[in-house]
Amino acid sequence: MDPLAVVEAQLGSVYNCPPYVLRLMFMLEPNPRVMKKVAAFMYGNNLKLSDAVACYKACNGRHQAVLKLLRAWNDVWDRDVNQRHKEQYYSMLLKCFAWINGKALGQYAVVKPVVLLSKYGLDATRYPVRIRRMIESIRSSVV
Repeated sequence: MDPLAVVEAQLGSVYNCPPYVLRLMFMLEPNPRVMKKVAAFMYGNNLKLSDAVACYKACNGRHQAVLKLLRAWNDVWDRDVNQRHKEQYYSMLLKCFAWINGKALGQYAVVKPVVLLSKYGLDATRYPVRIRRMIESIRSSVV
């Protein structure tokens, strides 16, 4: 199964992701700011680290330090189980932005005021054709 399909099995179709997530995953260089946002999205949506890393590598094609950066953020967010509001992420379950909280507090704390996205998917990005081709390439490369 391709890495996108593994993530889609848990979060739903990649075509329904917020445009900012698609840009982070497919188009932007993996600098520390980008990787923190990618890590927050993956961690907040309860993806296993290995699945998150495989998915990011397949989507972005840039492999330098991806595991190290994603693991570092996971470790930060795992540390204090009682801390609130560690980082914001887009919850695919709630369909809005939520907070990463310590594990003892639960993950479903909606960011206030509630910000709802008006557009989702490839067409809401600046690169719909390019990202679609990249997705098709990932899917066709898996035997």
